[in-house]
Amino acid sequence: ENAVNKIISNFCHIDDEGRMHVKAYHSHQCTTCPVDICKGTLLPEYIRERAQKGVTYKKVVYVGDGANDLCPSKELGSSDVVMPRKGYRLMEKIEEMESNPTVHNLKATVIPWERGSEVLAVLEEDLQP
Repeated sequence: ENAVNKIISNFCHIDDEGRMHVKAYHSHQCTTCPVDICKGTLLPEYIRERAQKGVTYKKVVYVGDGANDLCPSKELGSSDVVMPRKGYRLMEKIEEMESNPTVHNLKATVIPWERGSEVLAVLEEDLQP
């Protein structure tokens, strides 16, 4: 409970023949995300939901690798961190944005990673008093 308090995922079930059936999490108007889920909508919703329960965040560290992680990365503020995995689509998308001055850049600090230990080091640093 202290480590994971919510999982956001498309709905699915396995039928009697062992086939997985996936249903969209929600409908949305975002043109960047896949039709079944917009993480850019869900991340701010989650943060508001937690705030209503008295939990606020000084910093959000968002770790991702897919192209669909760009939308929530754009929702992060200047005190937040986005950690794209090196060599994957999110890193490529961020590099494309950074190389095009007419495209709105991210507000969050970008810290690329290759190994889980690099993500852990950033998290441990942020947890220091």
